Amino acid sequence: MREAGYRVIEKWECDDQKTHDTLPNQAKRTYPHAILYDFESWHDKSQRNEVTASLTHEATHMAITVSIGDTLEREPTHICEGNPKKLIQTFMKELERRGANIRRRVRAELIPKTALC
Repeated sequence: MREAGYRVIEKWECDDQKTHDTLPNQAKRTYPHAILYDFESWHDKSQRNEVTASLTHEATHMAITVSIGDTLEREPTHICEGNPKKLIQTFMKELERRGANIRRRVRAELIPKTALC
């Protein structure tokens, strides 16, 4: 570690219970935005599966719709798709889009405009 240029402090807690190094001030701020989502599903009884002699799944829980909202956009997005793989792909794209919007907004609020010049 020292060879890499780091300042290494070696202390055994039993020898020195107090450290005199000053810790950096940590700015704490509540993250101002959130993304919410809700899946709806149905039981597909055609997907009956006998796992073992004593365990049988009578139906498969299939996700068919999801609603996504966040604290920035007023309108939620509703996705309805019979193919679970396509549903998840579409959901992830929408989740990434909304996350990018939130990150842009937070960065714009946190970075002073003079720092951008």
